[in-house]
Amino acid sequence: MIRARFHISLLGLILLTLAARAQVTEHFDDGDFTSDPQWEGDVQAFIVNRYQQLQLYIQTADTSYLSTPSTAAIDAMWEIDCNINCNTSAYNYVRFYLLANETDPTQGEAYYVQIGGANKDITLRHQSSEGNHTVLIDNQQRRQILDNRNESRVHVRVGRGSDGYFVLQTMVETIDTEYVDIGHAFVNHAAGNRIAVWVKNSSKNGRSFYFDNIVVEGNVQDGNPTTPASTDIPADEMVTLRHKSFSPNDDGYRDECVIEYQMPTYRYHSSVSIYSPIGTLICTIADNQELDQSGTISWNGTDSHGRRLPVGAYVILFEAWNNDLAAKIRRKLTIALTE
Repeated sequence: MIRARFHISLLGLILLTLAARAQVTEHFDDGDFTSDPQWEGDVQAFIVNRYQQLQLYIQTADTSYLSTPSTAAIDAMWEIDCNINCNTSAYNYVRFYLLANETDPTQGEAYYVQIGGANKDITLRHQSSEGNHTVLIDNQQRRQILDNRNESRVHVRVGRGSDGYFVLQTMVETIDTEYVDIGHAFVNHAAGNRIAVWVKNSSKNGRSFYFDNIVVEGNVQDGNPTTPASTDIPADEMVTLRHKSFSPNDDGYRDECVIEYQMPTYRYHSSVSIYSPIGTLICTIADNQELDQSGTISWNGTDSHGRRLPVGAYVILFEAWNNDLAAKIRRKLTIALTE
């Protein structure tokens, strides 16, 4: 299997401290999953095959799981290699539970990575104690990445730093040559006492799921994480205009109004609206848009119906918020539309 170095491309999201310790290391090379560590659950549904991999081994459509103790929750990293020898679907997919609170991981609150499913992608999800499931990390550009693949070899790594951010990285063999950042999500408090492998399979794919190289290291979460550090950016520098004027005449020079932003942390959302000088709403160019930590939003000088606006001054209202941190940013800017 491909092995690659875990690289942190999202600055400051994960720091695996020296105090972090390995809580689970399982390569199945002893041919036994019932001790050291002890996996519990549907033990009759799994075997360790001759290649020293954990394999689902049943003949009927079912859901099956194995779980083992682990309390790593912060300054933590979870890894698993998964080989799915069928085209994933709503009837054939895997969950790797990072933080579960019951032997049966589907009971109680939990966090897990889903591999496959109806969207044929890889996502990080939250499971509430009432059994509701919410996607926390979903890279839409990687949707359908497992589609039309009779075999998917997937390597998953998830980190969670002292600031409470989960980071999901994956590597799909024959597509990726290194780990790819899928995304990040802030969770104020996340804890559990078990990890788990859970499989849903159709009747013809009861022997199509293989697992190996499960490693978990980290610390128990005690209290809430440290609030993500601010970049100490002055308020009037968080949102600026690239130019004070623009001329949308398609001559290739300042054809758009470019709003540049730099947020204190990730997970900000934004709404951006354009007003006339007397306060009439002309159009909204961003509506609850999730922002990168830094980036741009552009306006082409038209109204909500796509009509070119006359020459003049216009007011831009930029509003951003981070519900995790109860933080808000509000900035008014004036732009000149010229010939």
